[in-house]
Amino acid sequence: MLLINITSVLISSILGMYQIKIKRIIAYSSINNTSLFLLVFSFNISDGIIDMFVGLILYLLNMFCLLLSLLMFRELGTNILVDNIEILISYRYLYPARVLIFSVCFLSLGSLPPLIGFVSKVVLFKAMFDYSFGIVAFCIILMSVINL
Repeated sequence: MLLINITSVLISSILGMYQIKIKRIIAYSSINNTSLFLLVFSFNISDGIIDMFVGLILYLLNMFCLLLSLLMFRELGTNILVDNIEILISYRYLYPARVLIFSVCFLSLGSLPPLIGFVSKVVLFKAMFDYSFGIVAFCIILMSVINL
């Protein structure tokens, strides 16, 4: 189980790095975070399971904000579809506040330090270090840096 989760984190980090389509980036991020949650769950320690649920709630909150920010681009009467990063860049002058909100949510998905996605991963890494899985946590931290 440990090897499968580490492999999933590695593959999703590498494949997610070269994507410009928002759906694929979200999918690879979900695979990455799900692997982290399952890794902490596989330790089978009650505090680690609680930490996993805290991280899961924070991640779901982040995904909810990201999806709401995507829905903000759809106005009444128009069907603006933001499906890749290049389209989002072209809207930065038309809808600066919406692009800013989406960008903050999107960077949180990548676990940029002051945002909620970072807190989610810190909770999971804390659980790994607390239960003597420091080497595994260090390897996953290195793979997570690839995502940024």
